[in-house]
Order: sequence, then C-alpha cells, then structure tokens
Amino acid sequence: MPKSSIIYDNGLAYVARNRAGYLNKILVKVVKDNENYCIIDQYNTNELESLNYSLDEIKAMYKINEYDEILVNPSTKQILQ
Repeated sequence: MPKSSIIYDNGLAYVARNRAGYLNKILVKVVKDNENYCIIDQYNTNELESLNYSLDEIKAMYKINEYDEILVNPSTKQILQ
C-alpha cells in the first residue's frame, strides 16, 4: 500500500476506505515499510483489547476486504469516525 494512504492518529495507523460513497477510517497495523510503500495487516481481538478497546468497540470496527477502495492522500476531515 502507498504510504500516502496511511493516516496516523494518536500513534495508531488508519486507512480511509470508500465504499458506496461513504468514507470509513479503518485501524491497521504497519508491518513493514520503506520510503514509498508499506505492508499492512489487521489487528486481532487480543491486540485490540491490549490497546484498551472494549469488545463492543471491536465488534463495531470496520475491516478491510479484498477489492476495497482505499484512498491515497485522504483528508481526515472527510472520514467518518
């Protein structure tokens, strides 16, 4: 994924997904990166609990799926929480 797609907020990495015109902020972890690109993965439940998320918050979180449209250079003002 291009590094310009990653948004950092409070020390956590997010990407912006566009699905049917709705933008969602999705929590991801950066596994490896270089100057231009990074490899991302999704957090598992135990990792999210260690980040102080409740089970209800974890269940309500969006996940990245195959063929999702991820924005490059997203504006944080456009993204839904």
